Order: sequence, then C-alpha cells, then structure tokens
Amino acid sequence: MERHRYKVSVTIPIYNVERYLEKCVLSLLNQTLNDIELIFIDDCSSDESFATLKSLIEQHHLNENIHVKLLQNTENKGVASTRNVGLNASEGKYLAAVDPDDYVSTDMFKLLYEKAEADGSDIVWCDYIHVYDDKQEVVNQRFSEDPIACVEGLVSGALFGGMSNKLIARDLFLANNIKFPDGLNMSEDLRVCVQLFYFAKKVSYLNSSLYYYIQYRNLAISQVNIKTFKVNKEWFENIKGIESFLKKMNLENLLPWVMRLKLISKTNLLVKGKSVENFKTWRDFFPESNEYIQDTDLPWHYKFIAGQIVSDKWLFPRLWIRLKELLKK
Repeated sequence: MERHRYKVSVTIPIYNVERYLEKCVLSLLNQTLNDIELIFIDDCSSDESFATLKSLIEQHHLNENIHVKLLQNTENKGVASTRNVGLNASEGKYLAAVDPDDYVSTDMFKLLYEKAEADGSDIVWCDYIHVYDDKQEVVNQRFSEDPIACVEGLVSGALFGGMSNKLIARDLFLANNIKFPDGLNMSEDLRVCVQLFYFAKKVSYLNSSLYYYIQYRNLAISQVNIKTFKVNKEWFENIKGIESFLKKMNLENLLPWVMRLKLISKTNLLVKGKSVENFKTWRDFFPESNEYIQDTDLPWHYKFIAGQIVSDKWLFPRLWIRLKELLKK
C-alpha cells in the first residue's frame, strides 16, 4: 500500500451555499488533529460560494498543520462525481466527507482517527446530531461492530447510510476499486457504504456525537424528491446497484430490505400524488416491491389506497384524490 502524506483527508463539495459556509469552514479550520487535509471543491457554483470560501480561509486559516486544497470543477458534475474528484486528490490515510451546510465538532477527526488507529479499523463511525430551528437531537448509532451486520444495518436504515459520520481507510477504496457512481446523486453514499462495509476487515463505533446535521434548510436532493411527482431516476439506479451488489456477494437474505428501499424511492408518488397517472407511475416502478407496502410505517389509509392501485381498482383512489382537492379549498 502507498504511503500517506496526511492522517485524514476531508472532502467538502461546494455548490451554491455561500450563506451557510462560515460555520462549516470554521469548524474544519479549527480541528484539533494535526496533519489533516481539507479538500474544498467548488462544483461551478452560480453564487459567490467560492469567493466566500477563499475569504474565510484567508482570514481564519491559522494552523499550518491543517492543509487546505481549493479545487474547482470545470463543469457542474453533481455531488457523486465531485466526491470522486476529492477521492482522487486526497493524500490522507483515512477519508471523510462533510456537507458544506453542516458543521462538525472541532475534535471530530482527532477522535475518529485515534479510534481507527487504536482498533486497527478500516471504518469508524460515530453518533450525530440533528439540528432544528429550536432544538437539537442526538441520533444514536450504536450497532454491532461486525461488517456484514453493518451492511444489513445500512440497507435496513438502522445505520445512517451517509458518509458524514464516518472515517474510512483510503486503501479500502483503492484495493476494492470503489468509487461514487458518476451522475447518480441520490443515495450514492449508501451504495458506496454498503460496498465499503462489506470489504472492511474491522469496523468500530465511537460513542460520541460529533457531526451536526442541519435539518431546517430544504436544500437536499431528498427534500426536492419528496416534493415532486416523479421517481428520481438517480435514486432508482443506485438502489438497483445496491441490489446487484448484494446478489453478487450472496447476500440475498438482505433483499427484502432493498424492496423497502425501492418503496421509499417512489413513496412521494403515493403520498403526494394528485392524479391517477401519479398512482399508476407508483405502481409500475419497481412493481416487485409493492407487496412489501404493508411492512412500511405508512399510515393505514395509504396502505389501503396502495392495495387498491395494485389491484387496478380505482374507485377509492379517485375519491382520495377528490377529498384532498376539497380539503385544500
């Protein structure tokens, strides 16, 4: 394996977040771990994100042991491809990722790094904190420290499928040729985490809440997806990728969880649907997942409407659409 220049490399994709950058950037520039690399990548922002970023670094980059790289994509690539830019540019033994509208504890990477080194782990994860307008809630991520059990935890939702609360050995990416799926920017991190945990020899949980995940800004792709009346094709392809990987690795016992992921990818069409066409689209995408609707936590009336749609019975779905129209008046 190659030698590493830094202990940790952190990738931060930047796109149209000038109003939210300061707290994130300062939390990174004040990390207590020395020999850390911060890779900021501007994905062709149309606002002043990159100028704001450079100004913050010029004013606050005081620790010479925190190394900063400023990169700019020549075209808008999306978050998955931008993560690959960070992966290719990184020189750290371990890799991490931070979203630019969130922030982290100043000792986050010191604690994760020390845990990884002490345990000899390929992956270390920690608890995180949901930050709302008026409160904060710790999300406990205590889980079995068995890699395959963690794969099940990821696809079942028991473990957070994002990259942001994790520290991962760079060699784990390289040795298994793992990259983010270019152009597929929804659940791309879950798809990658499933692969990383599968190939990891040792994984560890750190009982500390270190990542602050902002919940009151509706900027995420997931929020946009919920409010539209179509299946997000990028989500669709990544779920298919997870399914294909699990089959390849003989983890068919986890496929029922994938069916639930398929349902999640199209739930907006059932819950927010305004027409019979919306409901038919729900029925016809991932139709093999429809039988699992009763296993979801949706209210009973959505399960009933779903059963009617699958059975091609349209009286109650039409009445439901009409009722929603009347309630809005």
